[in-house]
Amino acid sequence: MVSDRVEQWRAVDGWPYEVSSMGRVRRVGGGYVAFSHDRKGYPRVTLCASGRQWSTFVHKIVAAAFIGPRPVGFAVNHRDGIKTNNSGENLEYVTPAENSAHARSMGLLARGERNGFSRLTELQVQEIRQRVACGESRRALARAMGLGKNAITRAASGETWGHVA
Repeated sequence: MVSDRVEQWRAVDGWPYEVSSMGRVRRVGGGYVAFSHDRKGYPRVTLCASGRQWSTFVHKIVAAAFIGPRPVGFAVNHRDGIKTNNSGENLEYVTPAENSAHARSMGLLARGERNGFSRLTELQVQEIRQRVACGESRRALARAMGLGKNAITRAASGETWGHVA
């Protein structure tokens, strides 16, 4: 989301830093702060002052400055689903359930083969379900596929891979 608004700067509580409505961070009287990214791709900054340091997510300090304090139990949501768009107008406070529902609706969850920990493909899950429905034992199927019996049972029942027809 691109805004026609003028970039606004607000103080980061308790630190000699400012955060902008466009999601930038700068030291008061100094330069801009470089971002790093966590393993999920969210921008982070490390703020330093008087021998203290604080590593935090950019979206959290932008939300605090431009929306207000985060209610207990709430999360910061990126309305457009883009983790690097930390403009104040793109952020909102939501419950964890709302955050999960939003991620699902935007197709942001790494389900199935997109999940880096997945050991199966959708075709294998369909094959497992078909073979179990035809009476093949889960133990024999697990041996044949090099998987644990629990993985076969959970895939066959839909406990995992529930999105696969």
